[in-house]
Amino acid sequence: MSYEVKISKHWQDNKFNVDLVSWQGKEGLVFNRAFGVSRQEADQEAIKQSNLYYAKIVEVKTWRKQCLY
Repeated sequence: MSYEVKISKHWQDNKFNVDLVSWQGKEGLVFNRAFGVSRQEADQEAIKQSNLYYAKIVEVKTWRKQCLY
């Protein structure tokens, strides 16, 4: 099982969501960790979750993702 922390844009301006994705093969289960927070809060939560689950952090931009770390 592997993990990924996903930062994505919230529908409100300048707000972000942070999700923890648990991958089992090609299937993933998403757990919301922060919803509608500032970029600074999203980065802090992503780093916290990354350290807890040894997960890589990705930022979702429309349909593609970019690895941040």
